[in-house]
Amino acid sequence: MYPNINAELARRGMTQGDLAVFLGVGRKTVNKWLTGKSSIPVEVLCQLKKSWGTSIDYLLDRCSPNQKEKL
Repeated sequence: MYPNINAELARRGMTQGDLAVFLGVGRKTVNKWLTGKSSIPVEVLCQLKKSWGTSIDYLLDRCSPNQKEKL
């Protein structure tokens, strides 16, 4: 559902469990977000954007990979 978030996890050598720990949530919660069973909270997207130096549009797969960085 969110290929760019999964790509960033792979690029950083992180698992969904690692992301859960980083965000302070359960692994099942992260899985629900990434499979589209639940919406990703705006606060989480903002935290990932800031931590990973990307745009929210990139995280949500709304722009091309070469536009992933925050302008």
